Amino acid sequence: MGLRTSACRTLCLVLYLINVSQGVPSTKGEFCYSKHDEEGQCVPFDSCLPYLKILKERPISKSDLRLVVNLTCTFDNYEPLICCPLKDIYSNPLNELNNRRAKPLHPVERTFKHHRNFPLLPSASECSNRKGTNLLGNGSKVGRGEFPWSALIGYLNPSTGIVEFLCGGTVINNRYILTAAHCVRKTGGLKPSVVRLAEHDLVNDPDCSNSIGHRRLECSFAKDMKIEKIISHYKYEHSETSYFQHNDIALVRLSENIDFNDFVQPICLPFTSEYGMHKYPGKLENTTGLTAGWGKSMSSQHGSTVIRAVPLPIKSKEDCSAYYFTRSEITRDQICAGGGTIQCGGDSGGSLMIPVNDNFATPKLVQIGVTTFGPTYCSHGVPSIYTRITSYLNWILDTIKP
Repeated sequence: MGLRTSACRTLCLVLYLINVSQGVPSTKGEFCYSKHDEEGQCVPFDSCLPYLKILKERPISKSDLRLVVNLTCTFDNYEPLICCPLKDIYSNPLNELNNRRAKPLHPVERTFKHHRNFPLLPSASECSNRKGTNLLGNGSKVGRGEFPWSALIGYLNPSTGIVEFLCGGTVINNRYILTAAHCVRKTGGLKPSVVRLAEHDLVNDPDCSNSIGHRRLECSFAKDMKIEKIISHYKYEHSETSYFQHNDIALVRLSENIDFNDFVQPICLPFTSEYGMHKYPGKLENTTGLTAGWGKSMSSQHGSTVIRAVPLPIKSKEDCSAYYFTRSEITRDQICAGGGTIQCGGDSGGSLMIPVNDNFATPKLVQIGVTTFGPTYCSHGVPSIYTRITSYLNWILDTIKP
């Protein structure tokens, strides 16, 4: 305590003011993602050797200060907690600083399998089951049932009485849809009223085609389900001046249970340890993600009438900041993806996914992000911003109910 008090009195105040304004979701002991997307845990500075060394430097460089600000989880009695890589957590790093041997802590395995609400989510064998094998997309239309977790949020226009579909979401279990918080706030007189499932072509209902290898006509019927409750993240604050809505994540509870079929299925969330996904990438940067949707957003109704899939390269925060340097800073709880070829994004509130091929009959698509902001129209080189789901797994589990 003495070292922290003397070494970071001014810095602690700066960190406190900055992070209170940003609304940082992690709490003491929670797992987080540190520099270079390494798995970490929110601990006091005294338990994290690399950042304790930074704290002792005089003066602290601007780059180090920015790094510490970005990795600050929360505060415990006004003392900052840092997102420390698991390999760097020490029981007493002061000994290491004094050239004495420090004993590394043995971090608790990151697992949610004992959470009371974890059984409410589908098992690894029950999630991300779908027709087709499209894993990377190419911007073209996709077959029915290829992304059966894709949902559309409908808003009743009081002046016309027409339901307008302006945002997307994903089915995560038999009662909940995951979406963006900015999609479920009442705006322009429009309020979410229904969630549409099993949609493929917005113009046709039912959607029919010949089944593969048969001449039998196979049809799917879109279904609109009423909304029982909307729960936005408790630290979400809508901003009219910043595109980067922090904590932009929400859950929509439906008024009745979903009946799963070939065209409606839940997606896998990144519970990698619980699902035995040992081949899940340790770092997302320079991997290729995938988004699917109709291109709907609250700011534009332009898009496709038929669901499409688009591959998106996942970029570092540094690369992404070059496109948005005049806007709010991208945080560790967000993912930047896109900007490769011409990009026609998925739905606002929709999913960013990656394929994981690990002890499954076919690779599973795992949702890693929720679309929060992206280019309104198809554009060359402009990436989109996604809420990082791994930062909110605990909130999701705490929020869902039977």
